[in-house]
Amino acid sequence: MFYRGIKVTFTPHGIFVAFISLFMLLAAINYSNNAAYFIFFLIVSVSFVSGLYGFRSLWGLKVHLEGKAYAFAGSELHVKLSLSNENSEEKEFLECRLGNVPLSQKSRIIAPLAARTSHIHELAIPAPDRGVIHFECIKIQSHYPLGFFSFEKEFSIDLECLIYPKLESALLWPAPSVEMEDSDDEWSPSPGDSFAGHRPYTPGESQRHIDWKAYSRGKGLLIKDYRGGAVSEICFDYNGLKALDVEAKLSQLASWVVQAHEDHVEFTVNLLDEKFPASRGESHYRSIMRALALFPKVTGKV
Repeated sequence: MFYRGIKVTFTPHGIFVAFISLFMLLAAINYSNNAAYFIFFLIVSVSFVSGLYGFRSLWGLKVHLEGKAYAFAGSELHVKLSLSNENSEEKEFLECRLGNVPLSQKSRIIAPLAARTSHIHELAIPAPDRGVIHFECIKIQSHYPLGFFSFEKEFSIDLECLIYPKLESALLWPAPSVEMEDSDDEWSPSPGDSFAGHRPYTPGESQRHIDWKAYSRGKGLLIKDYRGGAVSEICFDYNGLKALDVEAKLSQLASWVVQAHEDHVEFTVNLLDEKFPASRGESHYRSIMRALALFPKVTGKV
């Protein structure tokens, strides 16, 4: 049954109570037992009142999406929902459903919402594979107060979630292409020059330029390579990773792009039929990561 956008159905407990009530009524009629009549009408009246309270638990509830959602494959996608209670009664024992996506108990159960207040609820959605996930609606459900009825209301959210390739890096950055400016001499690394990539650490070198962030990610000791007197361009080329399969190539490119973005380095990315010219910044980063997320899924090497 639907009433004002709220779907009302019996729960298994409610069906059991309904059958018990029916048998109680038949017994009361058959034996003209006043006590059986009293119990029957007591159960019916309590069920009716609980239905009213359950309906009010969703009436006046507003839900909308907060921000956009991104995640890397193999992790969790965190989506923030804003819930507003426009009524003068507290709303509690609410649960959310997002299609057929399995949600943890922490994500599914919504904290009590006081009268005329708002609350930000975070959903942790599994993101096993790269690509894009569309969610057009979210369902808020309540079994309040006795669990005899299930009340469910659907809210439109129009959510597009991008799942980036898994961050797996097995290779160092490709060597930058360098053009000397007004000098015929070969450049040499020196502090204060522009960042040009990484190279393996050699024992005895100064530890000032070790990339400790890369070390904390388990990539070993790498030296931040600085180059002066030259215009260098770092190019991350899909076709240059011939030994890897498609998903491994995308994971490697994603790792390089994330690292370059964190280090504020200008870089170029070449995919099969798409090229991103040298640039830096959030827009450049998001455009490339979106292209990697939506890259056609192919098995084997391409």
